Amino acid sequence: MHINKYLFIFALAPSFLFTSCSNEYKLDVINDDPSLGSVTVEHKIYQVGEKVTVKLNPLKDNVVGFWTIKDGHDYLFKSAEQVYTFTMPKNNVALKANWEIDTGYEFDYVLEEGCFAVSKYNGAEIETTIPSTHYGVPVNRIKERCFSPSNDSLSTIHVGENIIHIDDYAFENCSANDLYLPLSLNVDDTKTAVPTVGSYICKNWIDKQTIHIYEDSIDLVNKVTKWSFGSQWTLKVEDEAKKTFTSTNSGGAAIIQVEDNPTY
Repeated sequence: MHINKYLFIFALAPSFLFTSCSNEYKLDVINDDPSLGSVTVEHKIYQVGEKVTVKLNPLKDNVVGFWTIKDGHDYLFKSAEQVYTFTMPKNNVALKANWEIDTGYEFDYVLEEGCFAVSKYNGAEIETTIPSTHYGVPVNRIKERCFSPSNDSLSTIHVGENIIHIDDYAFENCSANDLYLPLSLNVDDTKTAVPTVGSYICKNWIDKQTIHIYEDSIDLVNKVTKWSFGSQWTLKVEDEAKKTFTSTNSGGAAIIQVEDNPTY
């Protein structure tokens, strides 16, 4: 039988001669908006285990950037570091540089289990909205004593629609006259995560301060009262037609106002 000598040599060649290609993977970097910033990338091909460094270069002082990484069909938050360094894995990597206009440091954020939580309010505005996203990532929690105390000028707080967790004492001693809670705090069978609200979230509020909930959340009236002031509370219907309630206990008092559902 005739055997091709070149094929025979190829088959017997040491494996190390062919390992270099299999250990090289590609880095793809997309710049989401070149008008706001540029990116610095050293190479496009890296060896497995090699150090990879990419850099965000904002073009304006009020622009912040962050990195997302491709996971299947989606891009997921990876890092807000301007210079991001990682070790090349055994697969191709696709990164995207994303840009946002920085509106100031109104809140401190912490990253927990893939979502952001607001941990401290630093603003001096009359009205504030806890955002639904930060760096494109959902903001789903208000941490303990986030607004305790707030600046005296703060009058109205709107809670973002992604918030499903409010920790103990979140609004204790807060000066706001109006707190608007979102529909996202409702519990229903379609949610993958059950909303949670801690104790005494509005401790030491007074009777001129109002907690607003939406009509679809009317079942939360009793819960909001317990959340706000703990277990020893009383709830009084002030105006049934206008769905106005007063909640009091030794830890404080507040009006609970049921509003028409929001329109989007």
